[in-house]
Amino acid sequence: MADGTCTEPDCELTRHKSGKGRCGKHYVKALRSGQLPRQRGGPKTCSHNGCTDPYYSGGYCRPHYEWWRKTGDPEKPTLTVEERFWSKVDKQGDNGCWLWTAALSNHGHGRFMLDGQCKSTHRLAYEWLVGPIPDGLVLDHQCHNNDPTCWAGNDCLHRRCVNPAHLEATTQQINNLRGHNNGAKTHCPQGHPYDAANTWVNEKTGHRFCLACRNARNAARCRKAA
Repeated sequence: MADGTCTEPDCELTRHKSGKGRCGKHYVKALRSGQLPRQRGGPKTCSHNGCTDPYYSGGYCRPHYEWWRKTGDPEKPTLTVEERFWSKVDKQGDNGCWLWTAALSNHGHGRFMLDGQCKSTHRLAYEWLVGPIPDGLVLDHQCHNNDPTCWAGNDCLHRRCVNPAHLEATTQQINNLRGHNNGAKTHCPQGHPYDAANTWVNEKTGHRFCLACRNARNAARCRKAA
């Protein structure tokens, strides 16, 4: 029997490209008789080294396919959680900041997936390199407090810093007062004084509220409802 012909006895027809060595006629016959299993919709799982993840493209699951597409090799190196974390940190930031370079929250803090949950990166770095954060305390970025040119906001680079040497565990009240030098402000944005008669302080967060502004808002709501 010549190369490229059907493997069935006495058949000289050309092999079908998907016929498992048979010509098109004998391939269809083998499928109908049950000699060959029917495959519908292509492969169901990844073909890489026993991976059982669902098939995505090119014979691989999505992670193996994406890695193959980027590097030419579907074998993606296995990283520990901490190796994966620190691979996303740039330790060459200004003034010794270690800047998170991956996903950010709406407020500009780094975010990292761990055990199916989205964690704050500066808290993770502190817990790994320093220790647990005491209950009731938050982490204050000292690099921000020491930079008079930065006025915070969601674009503040200090919020991305994960250097534990720049982080201090403190109360939420102290953290709020330090931000933007809030503790030194003597008047609200409308010019009313932050004195004992005109100020209400939230004991939990430390935020100060102007009573004159609150009374003005309440009066405006009453007029609108009347």
